[in-house]
Amino acid sequence: MLCIVVSPSSGGTARSGRADRTGPAQIIANAGLRKIRLHDLRHTHASLALKAGVPVKVISERLGHESPAFTLKQYAHVIPGMQAEAAAQVAAMVDHQRPAVS
Repeated sequence: MLCIVVSPSSGGTARSGRADRTGPAQIIANAGLRKIRLHDLRHTHASLALKAGVPVKVISERLGHESPAFTLKQYAHVIPGMQAEAAAQVAAMVDHQRPAVS
């Protein structure tokens, strides 16, 4: 992609060149960030959505996967920690509903 930046020089003419262009890679480098691919953002979105409790069916549809089973297979590494959290939530509900013993 060619970017042309027009700015007045001392002669009032347009200039074009690398010094006048700042591409996304340079902006990322100048900000001290590491380069990530768009596909990495897709995985991050899916992982965060799973951890936030978004239904797998919804995530699967958003990613365009053929089925929720495929999504679960791809993101199984996110789920183990979620299992312990789910168990704790259910246990807290049970404890809350248990009548007090006198």
